[in-house]
Amino acid sequence: MGRILNMGYGIFFLYLSVFWLLLLPVSGYAQPVAWGGGWRTLSSEHFEIHFQEGLQEMALRCLSIAEGVREELLLWFRSAPQGPVHMVLSDETDFANGWATPLPFAQIRLFVPNPEDAGSLEHYDEWMHILIRHEYAHILHMELGQGVVSMGRRILGRFPLLFPHALTPTFLLEGVAVYLETDSKAGYGRLQGSHYAAMMRLEVEEGHWKDMQEVVTDLRKWPLGKAYLYGAFFVEYLVSEYGEEAVVAFLHRQSGELIPFFTLQAQARRVFGKSFSGLWQDFRKAMEIRFGEEAVSAEARDHRILPSGNLFLQVAAAREDDFFLVKDNGQDRRELLHYGGDGVKAWMRVRPLRDLSVAEDGRLAASRLVSRPDGRMFHDIFLHTPSEGWKRLTHGMRFHRVRWLAGGRQLLAVRQVSGRSELHLVDLEGKNRLLWRGESGCVLGALDPDPEGLQVVASVKRAGQGWNLEILDLRTLTWQPLTQTLAMENEPSFLPDGRILFSADYDGRYEIHVLDPRTGATEQWTQTPGGAFRPRWAGRQGLMFQTYTAQGYRLIQIQHPKVLKTFSRDFRMGLRDYPLVFQEPVKGREEKAYTPWSSLRPRYWFPVWLFDDDTSQLGFLTSGSDALGRHAYTLQATWDVKNDLANGRFTYVCDNRWSLMLERSHGFSRFSWNGESLDLRQQKDRATLQRNHALYFLENRVAVHAGMVHERDTWIRAWPGMRLRDVNTNLVGLGITFQDEEFYLETPGVGWGMYADLVVESHDLLPGDYKGPVVQGQIRKTWDLPGRSTLEARLAGGYADKEGRPFHMGGVRIWEEGRLFGRDEATLRGYPRSVQWGNVYAAQRLTFYPWLYRMERNLSLMPLGLGDISAGVFVDSGSAWEEGESMRQLTGAGLELRMELVLGYRIVAPLILGYARGLDSDLGENQFYTLLGFSF
Repeated sequence: MGRILNMGYGIFFLYLSVFWLLLLPVSGYAQPVAWGGGWRTLSSEHFEIHFQEGLQEMALRCLSIAEGVREELLLWFRSAPQGPVHMVLSDETDFANGWATPLPFAQIRLFVPNPEDAGSLEHYDEWMHILIRHEYAHILHMELGQGVVSMGRRILGRFPLLFPHALTPTFLLEGVAVYLETDSKAGYGRLQGSHYAAMMRLEVEEGHWKDMQEVVTDLRKWPLGKAYLYGAFFVEYLVSEYGEEAVVAFLHRQSGELIPFFTLQAQARRVFGKSFSGLWQDFRKAMEIRFGEEAVSAEARDHRILPSGNLFLQVAAAREDDFFLVKDNGQDRRELLHYGGDGVKAWMRVRPLRDLSVAEDGRLAASRLVSRPDGRMFHDIFLHTPSEGWKRLTHGMRFHRVRWLAGGRQLLAVRQVSGRSELHLVDLEGKNRLLWRGESGCVLGALDPDPEGLQVVASVKRAGQGWNLEILDLRTLTWQPLTQTLAMENEPSFLPDGRILFSADYDGRYEIHVLDPRTGATEQWTQTPGGAFRPRWAGRQGLMFQTYTAQGYRLIQIQHPKVLKTFSRDFRMGLRDYPLVFQEPVKGREEKAYTPWSSLRPRYWFPVWLFDDDTSQLGFLTSGSDALGRHAYTLQATWDVKNDLANGRFTYVCDNRWSLMLERSHGFSRFSWNGESLDLRQQKDRATLQRNHALYFLENRVAVHAGMVHERDTWIRAWPGMRLRDVNTNLVGLGITFQDEEFYLETPGVGWGMYADLVVESHDLLPGDYKGPVVQGQIRKTWDLPGRSTLEARLAGGYADKEGRPFHMGGVRIWEEGRLFGRDEATLRGYPRSVQWGNVYAAQRLTFYPWLYRMERNLSLMPLGLGDISAGVFVDSGSAWEEGESMRQLTGAGLELRMELVLGYRIVAPLILGYARGLDSDLGENQFYTLLGFSF
């Protein structure tokens, strides 16, 4: 999501826009639930939960958990929202997540799927318990308000600037939530997990400690999510050093600050006796003492670090002596690497994969996430053969794990539906048969069939227990436990001799182990500082696995593994026995159909004063959204007291399908005539209605859209006798778009791909001053260059009837290119706006985008930071002319410096400083321009 703001609009409007947009990433306005009905609502004393049909039992359970968590966390925060907190239970994605916001009302989004992999979220019993605890901690944290803040809310309502803790650095927000999600007695939460400890240990040991300024600006520097990591350990340190009462006192004191950015350090001094800068230094010393005592030397014998270029833990697969790994370095297109006897080779380009399996004959089966325009994001299975390439096997089936069975004629596939794990058998036609469905609280993780296809070893988490290894007999469909331990055992696979290779954190660190299921004898094969993950046996190449380092994940090969430790299965036996929580059924109201009206009303108003040399406008701003995020609107209305004129703007969005914009503004101009100064006023009315994704296909890369644009310019003051023409424009059209672009972590903007659109509009379907059809289109192609640089080419053109509205060429009108309907201005930097016009236009552009430097630091705790710095070197060319007349091609060239400003700790606002020179000796000029774009 993004906007471009002309810097000339004024400091006040910029200030208001920045801090309003600051809350949008938190608010969830851009995250509506998927299209379709069937939503229901249940209520308890303090919560309302909205859920899809079929999730009634889970919704009731969530209400019980939420009421119980509320009682626990109130002991910490001491206050809670007055009205009900809205929770939305969504099963429309295949990943575990959630978010919370106090705006425009207190609301929580809960994603149903359970975490399955070793990482930071695996230490839990009931996923909804830890998720609700984390997100409700956010609500109670950000809702805090006292003094002038509380008074302001009574007057203005829930205006974003009246939530000081929503304007808090992310490491404090997430640090408090992760600290409170962690329960040492129950044994769950990230601060109880092995992976978080390993990550912080390596930050200390390898000399990559981040100062506070780096953690505040948490963008791309490794480790990603450092605000969570450092924030959690920092809050834990504050509690251990000063006590929970001191931390709570700081939160309450800060909650009364109207401009909280500038008081964080002072409040810390009052409560802790030191500023945050000083506390951070003490925190670092504490971490060095704590993790320095836990230093571990990696076992170096026969270890080889193989080239992979990865930052992240990647999909891997093995077959006989061959090993396959996805390469994703964050800079270039993803590749599937093949490691064989003759070294490593790039096999093919791939899209992001969730899982991969290789058949005996070399065919690939992969699971890949497919994002749909309706908002659903589900995994499906794709097959690859050398002769046919990739072929989609399933559609909307949510299979995120896939394994070939012996013979290569069937696949085992895993999915989660309504929070329950399922194992399916899928044939080569895409037909599937359910083999097993887990009970509530039972989660199926990674799995691997034996060479005969008779049994499957899997990592399984059952209710009340941790992650253990189990065997499923495919003939009887019965499970047999292999382990019952307090550790997390994951990523199991069969070795050729029938033993089981897997990763487990028996001693607080993930290492590779081998279990003999017949005797229970277990061997430890690795000893690593950062843990060993996703082990695969690749025949003569030996053991392949990935390990975490402070610079990212590395691929390790041990051709001849040594046994470092041996123990019996019974030595590790022990039930986790998570305690049952909040078992008393909630006293809820009767279930009813969801309606948006109760949550859609405006929750705040804010006075607006806009002024320049011609106007002085007074008015108000408000907005609203429903609990599902399907309906969202903003309204700004002002009265120009200087000219007695009404102005306003209203926008409404339904899902990501419908959008409506209504706007009235006024323009003022002056010119001299016969020695007299003449004042003119023009009323500008705009209305745009757009229906997106009316049709879509080809994995949703091609979509058909419809739109209507109305514009009316009316002269409401003119000099008597002047002939000034009112203009009434109406356009109705259809557009088709093709978008196949990829974005990479380390590359500014689009990293690779193509965007194209073709729009056909007509002036004749509605009455107006213009006639005839309008046809225009554009193609934008981006090439991925080595490193973090790209090359982009754009071609655009259009034709309008001679009685239609003409196209205008010239100026810096980059934002016009993002409009689908009603665009009539084309960018040509180095020339004045409307330097040419006509019913035909053609435009070309070539831009080289080199990456220059990564700053990624904040200015102490001020709301200003700087991320990546890059450049743009461009050549613009184009012309607009009347049909039948000669075309005069104009060319301009220039440079741009692009800096990522980080405003308010989390808004990334690319600032562009540009210079362009028109090369035409008569019409060209020197242009300096500034653009500020918001993205999040």
